[in-house]
Amino acid sequence: MQTQNASHDLTVTFLLKSDTYPGQPEVKAIETHMSWIFLAGHFAYKMKKTMAYDHLDYRMLEARHHFCEEELRLNRRFSTNVYLELVPVTAGVHGQLSLYGAGKTVEWLIKMRRLPADRMLDYRLRHYPVLPKEIRKVTELLSRFYLRCTPADISAAQYRQQLMQNIDDTEHALMQFPTLLSQENVRHIGARLRAMVQWQAARGLAGELRDTISLHIASTVKQWEDSELVRELELSVGSDLQFIRINGTLVGGLIAVCGIGKPSGCLNKATTANQSASAPIIAASANAATQPHSPRPCCDLANMNSKVTPASKAVANRFILVNFCCLLSGFIDFISVCVSVVRTRILLYEAGNFRWLPRQGGRL
Repeated sequence: MQTQNASHDLTVTFLLKSDTYPGQPEVKAIETHMSWIFLAGHFAYKMKKTMAYDHLDYRMLEARHHFCEEELRLNRRFSTNVYLELVPVTAGVHGQLSLYGAGKTVEWLIKMRRLPADRMLDYRLRHYPVLPKEIRKVTELLSRFYLRCTPADISAAQYRQQLMQNIDDTEHALMQFPTLLSQENVRHIGARLRAMVQWQAARGLAGELRDTISLHIASTVKQWEDSELVRELELSVGSDLQFIRINGTLVGGLIAVCGIGKPSGCLNKATTANQSASAPIIAASANAATQPHSPRPCCDLANMNSKVTPASKAVANRFILVNFCCLLSGFIDFISVCVSVVRTRILLYEAGNFRWLPRQGGRL
């Protein structure tokens, strides 16, 4: 392992030199927890570190070569003109290192086209706002891409376990730089990510169980006898339907109290009163038709209101009261039907021995 680390350090030193690359450009190195990236001119060269995680092992040259090939293959699906090729770092007869040399390969690099620094996300976050439409473009691109991919042969629980492990590993690696990153912020982000994974797991479980629950409830209800089904519905829904029956009784009683439907009562009096009030108006209209026309208001509301008798006002008020009672009764009936529908759905859920709502004693 010490020999591998020494060789790795020599390679890093070699790649930091300007004369290593064609044209001797200025070299800038970026270190991550898994790789070294050397920015040289118009290109970037990525070298994987000799290290191992629970899910990755880069200690052997063959493994690093394999994962370089995989990274080249996978990332070309998004950006064919960025990921260019693999470049071997070779050692000559006397141990001198070179790119594309004829000696023994001691390391592999991923050669990429260098991207503008001002288009990097960290630069944009520091200097310019990242617009929602830009984020939407990225998410739409990724969504279309993953929809076309073949699902991996892994269970949901295994995937969540790997994702949790990745969060733990990344959080542990970021905690190693307390001077650069706030450890409190790192812990907060890790906790938010774990909560998001658990929430998505709960949503996925509900989706997996939806069809099973529906089939179970349907088969359970089909096994009921007709008398049992009627009895269960009456016990669960019948109490709500009593509101409709009570409303009908109340409305009928109010109509009777108001005197609606009694030909010898207030209605006849109101009819006689209205006829008496309208007689002068009819006579005046006949006289106006035989006399020369003179300009006058087309309607004298004040005079007409003075001819409306108290009896007709009483009947009108009763009509208004009955209409209001009918509207109120209809609204209560609507609420009762809605409650009945909800209770029916709860009954069907309980038929499958599932308890989705709190029961007595707080048991779910």
